Amino acid sequence: AVAEQLLKEELGYRVDLVQTDEVPAWDALSQGRVDAILEDWGHPDQEKLYVDEKKTIVRGGDLGVTGHIGWYVPKY
Repeated sequence: AVAEQLLKEELGYRVDLVQTDEVPAWDALSQGRVDAILEDWGHPDQEKLYVDEKKTIVRGGDLGVTGHIGWYVPKY
């Protein structure tokens, strides 16, 4: 939502959001069907294939954020 807002309102780009599963997103990016993957939860095999081997995707750099996946529930 933040990237969409910045691209549309601040930079004047047309934005079409595409929802796809993570692994197919790599292929879509490689073929130019999407312009960016803004969320990826770690697929080193896809990164190796498309960035290192096929060289059809360029690494944009780390965000510096380390995610944590877990369950959180209220204390009853």
